[in-house]
Amino acid sequence: NVIIVSTHYDDWSAVPRKAPGADESSGIASLLELARYYTEAPAPPYNTIWFVAFSGHWQGLAGPREFVEKFLFSPEVQQDSVKVWMQINLDFSSDNHQITPLYVGRFYASGINEETQARYLWVREILKGLRSRLPEDAIFWEGLRQLNWWGTEFEPYILDSEPAALSGTVSFSLMTSYARRLRWGTPFDTIEGVDVENIVGQLGSSLAIIDEFVNMESFGINWRDVKPTRLRLY
Repeated sequence: NVIIVSTHYDDWSAVPRKAPGADESSGIASLLELARYYTEAPAPPYNTIWFVAFSGHWQGLAGPREFVEKFLFSPEVQQDSVKVWMQINLDFSSDNHQITPLYVGRFYASGINEETQARYLWVREILKGLRSRLPEDAIFWEGLRQLNWWGTEFEPYILDSEPAALSGTVSFSLMTSYARRLRWGTPFDTIEGVDVENIVGQLGSSLAIIDEFVNMESFGINWRDVKPTRLRLY
């Protein structure tokens, strides 16, 4: 049983030779910290974790799409010897300490319907159970109720979790709430503009969520309902 924890590590800039990408590195820095945490933990989690760093985010989610093709549609997964139950993607910036769980992004928004939304009902219930263990404003809880691509964001966004979600896997992103990301894609995305405390806050909340799922002995759902497939009939 596998849980994927992922993010992207590529950056872009309107000035190609000046793409520092400091704030956009929030996700990959957090992924590495999570890998260190679980590596040094006294006991391994109940389920296997794949830590995945994608390239090609800004090339039409090329990395996440290639990952789905190569791994989720691999013989091991399709023949049920490896079961990838979930992907939790980190989409952080340092604009805010709050995160929003989202499964709908702008890239594949047209592929989402009520049946897709129903796949996430049990995830919402698990997240609700975490409220008492996190600061009151740590998470914008309503993100998994959306049928459109809008969360708390001001502009359209794409998520590295979208290709896996479209395949049928339970796949969602933990995205910084109310983020403008005004320095992204510019030469001005330097370390001086990064609010590390906000990243630490998001990482703590995300760890609580990830830890809950990676230590679940049973997900209470049928593997056939979330197994990656190329065609679904509703």
